[in-house]
Amino acid sequence: MSSLLITTSREPSRRTRSFVNDLTKVIPNSIKLNRGKATYEDIAAVARRYSSYGVLMILEKKGNPSALTYLVPRGTESLTRKYLVLMSSLKLLREIREHQIPYNMRKLVLNFSRVPQGFPQRVCEVLIEIFKPTLIEESTELPEVVELKVSGDENSVSVAFYSPSTGRACGPAFNITRIYSYPS
Repeated sequence: MSSLLITTSREPSRRTRSFVNDLTKVIPNSIKLNRGKATYEDIAAVARRYSSYGVLMILEKKGNPSALTYLVPRGTESLTRKYLVLMSSLKLLREIREHQIPYNMRKLVLNFSRVPQGFPQRVCEVLIEIFKPTLIEESTELPEVVELKVSGDENSVSVAFYSPSTGRACGPAFNITRIYSYPS
């Protein structure tokens, strides 16, 4: 099964490293890559080794995660930028009251029919491509399932991860303010 490789820009802050850890807990088949001095070519080689369908790179501004860049393998040597997702108001899992840590998480699900029309659905389409959640019609209460919840309006979209069995947050929460698509 292919995976999502999650990494950071160079010299990430502690907060950005925590955000990567939170994401790898809730996205099935995701692999954390400590960037170090790795170049894009090095990251592409690691992505090939793990048969990754894409690379999610966390960018930061003033020590806080500020954007997600989604890159897809192109050929055998390089990566191509596909999306730039601008974020704001990030809350790490440890900063959310009454959160729970997801153990044995096997599936990420999304009920697309509950997502408001317009910009929230556009954000959702991009997140579906990046995170690869299973689309569902009704909430399921299995303990190994995490639900991706997307809500908001034309200005800002809230993204959060919840356990349907307990109703508690089990992943980071953040807002998405803009999405840019790179030409292919």
